[in-house]
Amino acid sequence: MSNQYSWRLLTASDLAAGEVPPVFALRAGLTPTWDLLRAGRYAGRHEVFASLWKAIADWRESLLKEAAAGKYLPVFWIEGQPGDGKSVLLLQLMAECLRKEIASLIAWFEPSADGNMFQAAPPANVGWAFCAEVPTHVEGGTRDVWMAALRDAGVTALVTSGSSEIRHGFEFRFEFCAQVTKFVLPPFNLSEAISLAEWFQERTGISRDVAALWREGMSLAEFSLFVLHHGRPVADLTSDIRGALGNLGLGGRVRAVWLANALGLCAPVSLLTTDAARSHAVKISERGVVPVETCASNLRLSPPSIAWPLVDTWLGEGQQAQHMAGALAFVLKAWLEAGDEKNAVRFLRQLRGTEWLVDERPVGHGNRFVRLQRKAVFRELYRLHRRDFGGQPAPTTIPAWLEINEAFSLMLLPDPVACATEIFTKPENESYRTPALAATTWLAADTRKAPVGTDAREAVAGYFLSPVGGAEAGRALTGLVRDTKKLSDARPLAEGWGRLFSDEPEALNVACALAKRRGGSAEFLAWAAEQFARPSEACSEAAKFLAALVDGRPRDEKLRQRAVAWAWSRPVEPETGAVWLALLAEKQATEDVLRGVLRWLGEHPERGDANVVRLRLLTHYPHAYGAAWVMQEWLKRHFTDQQTPGLLLKLLEAQPNSRTASAVVMEWFNQSLTHPASRDLLRCLSKHPDAAFQAAAGRWLDANPDAESHAEILAQLICLPGGVAQWIERGEQYASDPRHPGCEQVMALLLPICGCQLRHIEMAARLLPELSGAQHAVLEVAMGRALACHPFQAETVFRRFAGTQHIPNLACAMARGLAQRVDARVEFVRRVLPTMDGEAAFLTLCQLVSADIRGLEIVQAILTWLQENYRQRGYIPMLGALHKHPKVWQSLLATTCLDKRVIADFQNYRPPTARC
Repeated sequence: MSNQYSWRLLTASDLAAGEVPPVFALRAGLTPTWDLLRAGRYAGRHEVFASLWKAIADWRESLLKEAAAGKYLPVFWIEGQPGDGKSVLLLQLMAECLRKEIASLIAWFEPSADGNMFQAAPPANVGWAFCAEVPTHVEGGTRDVWMAALRDAGVTALVTSGSSEIRHGFEFRFEFCAQVTKFVLPPFNLSEAISLAEWFQERTGISRDVAALWREGMSLAEFSLFVLHHGRPVADLTSDIRGALGNLGLGGRVRAVWLANALGLCAPVSLLTTDAARSHAVKISERGVVPVETCASNLRLSPPSIAWPLVDTWLGEGQQAQHMAGALAFVLKAWLEAGDEKNAVRFLRQLRGTEWLVDERPVGHGNRFVRLQRKAVFRELYRLHRRDFGGQPAPTTIPAWLEINEAFSLMLLPDPVACATEIFTKPENESYRTPALAATTWLAADTRKAPVGTDAREAVAGYFLSPVGGAEAGRALTGLVRDTKKLSDARPLAEGWGRLFSDEPEALNVACALAKRRGGSAEFLAWAAEQFARPSEACSEAAKFLAALVDGRPRDEKLRQRAVAWAWSRPVEPETGAVWLALLAEKQATEDVLRGVLRWLGEHPERGDANVVRLRLLTHYPHAYGAAWVMQEWLKRHFTDQQTPGLLLKLLEAQPNSRTASAVVMEWFNQSLTHPASRDLLRCLSKHPDAAFQAAAGRWLDANPDAESHAEILAQLICLPGGVAQWIERGEQYASDPRHPGCEQVMALLLPICGCQLRHIEMAARLLPELSGAQHAVLEVAMGRALACHPFQAETVFRRFAGTQHIPNLACAMARGLAQRVDARVEFVRRVLPTMDGEAAFLTLCQLVSADIRGLEIVQAILTWLQENYRQRGYIPMLGALHKHPKVWQSLLATTCLDKRVIADFQNYRPPTARC
């Protein structure tokens, strides 16, 4: 039983002119709705929201850098304790995302009216989805199908909230398909309590002693909804309230209501129908909790975070599950006795999804929230409910019991599947038979062995093949075919129903479901093709059926040719888009399909399903002729969408020489200079560095002065063929500041490109002492290579810097360059070395020895230096360097020109010892 209003599409235009709602005006424990965003000014946790906004902005930026989520669905999780405002902050965050155009379209997930929250399929191609809770506590197929549906619908990011326990369960279950980023909501603190009390006093004139009322671990909801209004903590009034309930004879009734409220559920107003009972309840609420709330048939005495301290004292130790189940059975019985079967079923389904009924785990921040074993509660509730209704569950509740039993593997007895089977086999239960119950029974019977599973499927098949038509039956059977594990058993049923009710509109959906799962027989599919894929008068039906066939058999070439021929017979009719979309399967579309898709998009640029076709075309076929035009149409509607940069990048990579594609990318680029993906697009545009690209690159550099990739982009511009004076000048300005990231890379490029000019060597020499580690090494190697390749400039440099503090760095750089450039060593020895002062020559040669350089010209230079500097400054350190590198020493000995005194000194050399 799905509800068509479970998902609501929201845009910035849906926001009212006012602000988002005041967080303290919201009732804790009530599921927030979009209408709350039309209330007054927000007056809540400003600092917390500022931190939250920064966190989600950083998260979005990380997603944009990745360009696409890949196989993982990105999830942003607001984690915190119950009652601290997670859901309200989620609403405010959603509104702010729309206002700031973080997302142009958002799907907001609301609880459905029937309590079956996670059945409605999300809207297609929506981008971002927000929901206050996720189905982690709803196990089995529902949970997995819901997550899979998000991915199939093209959701690119999910923003939600919940406790740490629920998040851990979610991450464990969806480890391989979701990637969670959490934001831990700080607990409500004393400073916030003081601000809230001031806000409360401004509006009511009532002053409260916050220091006396606030305690560590108190929730925002408890403080704002209870303590501020009544001036006393809930714990102080627990015994008074319990006594008052007993004296008034309302203990069992009101306790049951509070127990239901503690789980976030409503109770039937019939529990307090008499004037006296309502009067007493109001008196009780005035003594401590919150006013009684009634809406239609729903009754709420307090939200969960307020009710739990009272409930905790009632449950006692050791029998919490029994006490809780007894109260829930009392409420369920009241719903049914009041004749409100719809709310009774809703009550069970909401109980199935409540976050309060989970396995026992420790809770942080000092809160004493009760965590009950859900399986124990459900089993006891089922037993008590059967006791209240003569040993069998009430027929109207059986669908909910089937769902609960399958979700949590409870193995309830008597088996709800057998109970449901009796509804379809016993004549007295005929009024309870519904297509939805039949489909639910079949799916539950998938896991049952004979005879229970066999009997259930036979009963359901008999029901569907009796004169039971209509839209509800067709929808139920479509879902059955889509989800059943026993497709071979369901095929005869679905085919028989389709033939029997071929005039029903839902017969087409049943046939499509069979086609998609490849579950239909060849005979039936041929019949369905004749029935639904007729010529022009049945165009929409034919398109839907052919699309389902292609989806089910994407590699069936004969079938694809038939679908292509059909689509080209009516290429621009609106309904043909479904066939073109199916034919755009990855790596399957041929040129005639791409031409047909482009023609159809040209005729229907504004249709809703055109966006889905565009997205698939741009994702899988960016090389297609006309893809650039399709991208232009996409940009009109999705300029700020998360997937847009990735699509632009694919387009540019697939069509690097297309002027049209470059123009489309440039249109987006010029308006998104600070976007993280703009760097990747600029890299692709650099393959054709025309004037337009250089102008765009200049704007990007201006807009991103501190970006990590600033140096990389600037280096690409400096390396343009022929050199461009403006980029060289800009590179000099950038490299002159050691605080700029990548300045050493820019300087390393300027040296060889500009021919090792003296001013660049001077800049590099001044920059080197400011660098460390890898940065220092990069620039030192580049400077050494430049000096080695330009001996005339090297000669001038060593004369210019003789006797300065830069000589050691220059000498090390020179040695590094000579180590790499063998061809430059002769010219170095002939021209540069004689011009060096003593320190520069010693350091350079010593570094060459340390690098194990043994070329003839270098060996000869070392011999000459040892003879000219015998026992002078640097002589002993040079012997030490040779002692550490014996291969160089052997090369010196091999020349037979080594002075015997030097040989004797080398043999007598002893490394200096460290002094104490």
